[in-house]
Amino acid sequence: MLKLCGVLAILIMPMSTYAQTASPTKALDWANGEWAFDPEQATEEQMKSFNCKSNPMSVNINQQGLVYTSTQMGDVTSKAKILFATDTFLKIQYENEERLMDNGKPHVWIMYFVDRDHFVWIREDWIKDGDITGSTQMRIRCQRLEIS
Repeated sequence: MLKLCGVLAILIMPMSTYAQTASPTKALDWANGEWAFDPEQATEEQMKSFNCKSNPMSVNINQQGLVYTSTQMGDVTSKAKILFATDTFLKIQYENEERLMDNGKPHVWIMYFVDRDHFVWIREDWIKDGDITGSTQMRIRCQRLEIS
């Protein structure tokens, strides 16, 4: 079970309590880049579909418009509104989200950074009674070798 001391209250606050814009934070910068499953945790099937070598996910954050965009294999696969940001996480909701949480509301996701190069996704309804009851597998930043 994942415990997030100090940020839990922010993670579960209703969206109406957030300011309309987020000030610059580490997470807004850290999210930019290429990401994949951690090969030490991923299944073989997951590594085929989402890996640093041949198919990373590219994330771009538009800080002025507070928009999260992810691209995989050169096609835009998703855009999301950034609802809130801190130094350790982004709280987002995908455009035209149709999947529903247990409470009947559209999915809201928290991109929680363990550090600059590692994050997990936590769905908002995976926070129960102050505990994080679930998260996705760890994602890692893909490190690109510079050609000199």
